[in-house]
Amino acid sequence: MKEKKDIVNKAVDALKNEPVPDGPPEEAVDAVNAKLSEADAEVKRRTIKERARVISIAKAAAAAAVIIVAVLIGINVFNGTPVWAQIVQALGQVENAYIDYSYTLRDGYVKRHEYWIRRPNYFRESLPNGDAVIDDGQDRLTIYTEKKQAQFSESWQPFHSLDRDAGFEMVDMVRDENLLDRFEIEIAKLTSESDERTAVYGIKKWDDIQPLEGKMWVDAETLLPLRIFLRFSVEIADEPGYESTVECKFNYDPMPDEFFSTAIPEGFTKLPRIEPFVLSGTVIDEQGQVVEGATVLAEYPIWDTALRAVTNENGIFAIRPVSKKEKIGLPIFLRAFRPDEPAKVAWTLLDNPAYPRSGKLGGDVPGQPGQVNVMSDNLGNTICAGASGIVLQMEPAAEIAGQVTDGQGNPVADANVHLRCRPSDKEGDPVSGLTLNLGISRTDASGEYILANVPRLWAKCYFRLHFIKEGYWREHSPFKTVGPLESRRVDFKMFRNDVTIVGKAMDDGGRPLAGYGLVLCAENGERRYEGGVTDAEGHFRLENCPAASDLKILFRGMYKDEWKFNRKKYDIAGDDEFVYYPETEVAVNCQPDKKEYYVELVLEEADITLEVVLKNAAGEPIKYFSVGLQGRGISHEWRINELTEITDANGRCVISGVPNVEDLKLRLNNTLSGEELKLLTQEERNIAGANRRYKSMRVPVQLVPGKKEYRIEVTVPTEEEYKCQK
Repeated sequence: MKEKKDIVNKAVDALKNEPVPDGPPEEAVDAVNAKLSEADAEVKRRTIKERARVISIAKAAAAAAVIIVAVLIGINVFNGTPVWAQIVQALGQVENAYIDYSYTLRDGYVKRHEYWIRRPNYFRESLPNGDAVIDDGQDRLTIYTEKKQAQFSESWQPFHSLDRDAGFEMVDMVRDENLLDRFEIEIAKLTSESDERTAVYGIKKWDDIQPLEGKMWVDAETLLPLRIFLRFSVEIADEPGYESTVECKFNYDPMPDEFFSTAIPEGFTKLPRIEPFVLSGTVIDEQGQVVEGATVLAEYPIWDTALRAVTNENGIFAIRPVSKKEKIGLPIFLRAFRPDEPAKVAWTLLDNPAYPRSGKLGGDVPGQPGQVNVMSDNLGNTICAGASGIVLQMEPAAEIAGQVTDGQGNPVADANVHLRCRPSDKEGDPVSGLTLNLGISRTDASGEYILANVPRLWAKCYFRLHFIKEGYWREHSPFKTVGPLESRRVDFKMFRNDVTIVGKAMDDGGRPLAGYGLVLCAENGERRYEGGVTDAEGHFRLENCPAASDLKILFRGMYKDEWKFNRKKYDIAGDDEFVYYPETEVAVNCQPDKKEYYVELVLEEADITLEVVLKNAAGEPIKYFSVGLQGRGISHEWRINELTEITDANGRCVISGVPNVEDLKLRLNNTLSGEELKLLTQEERNIAGANRRYKSMRVPVQLVPGKKEYRIEVTVPTEEEYKCQK
């Protein structure tokens, strides 16, 4: 127990050595995980589950700001308008803002950031180590307090507005409207604590490993956030949780000019100016002639958007990502095209010269990456320090076009269509950590869209079209190519999310089923949508459901851990125990003009009993053989926990609680699992080991309506006998 606590201490203390980087959560989490390398040898000796829990402590710190982001968009309605939109509007209009952000670890250690912003172009930041940054829109001054040094660099503001810096970045990052759902955060207004001046909201995040609770205070008149306080609790195995807190305070009073002065403090040494990193090169056509007016995009997976440049009359481009939030990780995807030439595209990948991916890819990368310079950041990660001599040469491009319609076949206008691709390796599997954004389009009044200038890549690449429009479910259409991508038409149907379904789930004895998960599905089950959970009385209410003519509710009664999590999350009381049920579909029967439906789900109790007897060809009982079940709607968890037995010394076993499902089969396995072997004596294990000579089989079980008890005798051939029979 003490040893595990020591490992946790190392993980959390690693956060104190250097600040967790700003930026997207994936980057922050990766950086924190890198700091755990010293404790890694010890962590590896733990189970996978324990290791994940240890690392989650570090991730809790790295993701703290992102949790606040989700809180800011999580409030439902205030004065009749979504509070998220009002907060964004209010912060966009404020001239001065002071933001005090602090993260307190379990031992009382505080990491504190302070931000001062004055529009249109003044910014100041105080870092936890005492350093400071001042940006006046032209220059950026970093003051290294302990070393008594100061250094100028180019202002970030041409590349990042003030809204994307400091605490405002927490708002700007939330362009993904599903962030709140991913963090499982619930917001509720606390009427008893609110008054005419301040609205107070309670915050809860449900998570087995990292639960969260807190409050948010909003000025009722200006709709500006005043304070956010969050409390995390991270649990390790069966030990008590380690608690930490996040607090963010806001103030909007005016600030004096001298506060944003970029004069170097007296007694400080001025370091050489930091020159921005540049990606530069040339775009040429298929005959090697320079291409003027080509748009060049540079993308790295963690960036929000692509960096952009346009070639001059000599075909030359230069992209300057200067912000640390746009530090150039590798690989970088470069793509160039002329909008008036939809059948042509140029592209290449810039990769780490020491560890190139080109040898692993399933095809050749065109163009020339030129001279790629690399360096290490303060966490030891390899990043790009610029590249020169890049050559992008035009080649034939593919085009993807189609029409987007709704459930009634009407065109959907102004829908955004994104194309992404995961290139394949030499074995035809997607390359890990490499996703290419290949284009964005928008549907016209007829629902038509065109994605031009699309790189064709090579065989077996994984493409995905994403369709997004407010008032509709976000959808995607995946496809995998046989050869290089050919021009194709992809029509797609989007469903409005304006259907409400209420109902009740119960078993065939009338017992309400509480805490079970529900999923929505359509298009013959090929599309699945988020559903909900049954309450203590088995009732459910599903809002914003897709208006699909073949919409069905899928009852998920086959996962015990999911059931336990749901009951905790939704505070469902009761002492009833979990009972497995098969996954079951019930049709909603949506009508074009109907928006509300009532559906009852009646689940048949799993009360069938199978007596199974195994014999060999000589009629002798086969002892200590694994007998399990499989069938439609039976999960692996259910099969392992409840529907697997071992034959006794007479070759017999009994499996009870069997569901009445389609395609029910016995699973006869000649090798016992580790858990099954623990149930046997050493002598019995030796006998079970000899069972490997028998053939593992799947035996269909024919169920008869109304019949609850069955006796099944199976003759199991040896491997050699099976080959002879075959």
